[in-house]
Amino acid sequence: MSDDGADDRDPRVAQLEEYMADHSPEEVAEFLISLGGKDGIIHGGIGSDENFAKAHFLVCATLDKGGKLTEEIKTNAAVFKACCNTPALKASLLLAIELLVVKEKRNGIKKYDAILRCLWEADVADEAIIEEWHSKERALQPLYPGWKSDDAVKARQAAYKFVEWVQAAEESGDSDPQE
Repeated sequence: MSDDGADDRDPRVAQLEEYMADHSPEEVAEFLISLGGKDGIIHGGIGSDENFAKAHFLVCATLDKGGKLTEEIKTNAAVFKACCNTPALKASLLLAIELLVVKEKRNGIKKYDAILRCLWEADVADEAIIEEWHSKERALQPLYPGWKSDDAVKARQAAYKFVEWVQAAEESGDSDPQE
């Protein structure tokens, strides 16, 4: 919702929410493709990147429910995997989650390591996508006019411990954070 109370969500979010209620993750992925992302409404503005708009619709339909973000990610992992099956869509998903956190779930900024770990453990985002997201503080800037450098920096600082672990595990071949 916007500050003035007007609904600023793209109508495709509601269509996706309704469709998700009784369809498999694979069917949801096909439906999301059919919805498309052209001229997607993102927090009241028109998005120019179709992959980001589709990821934003998916995030709004799954993670903007008022619950704990990491639990919502776990609950919807199969849908994320089905819908975000290319590197470009996975990268867009990370940016859409970043936008949700900085706009709607600000407490998630300081817990970004847990958010990334959840996505990684669910095999939604791999090391390369996470490292790419972490290295590009300004990635959300061209996609969202309200982008703030401070938020991007804080999210990446909070994610640093997990990113550092992923890099170390990648180098050593270790894939279990509990060891």
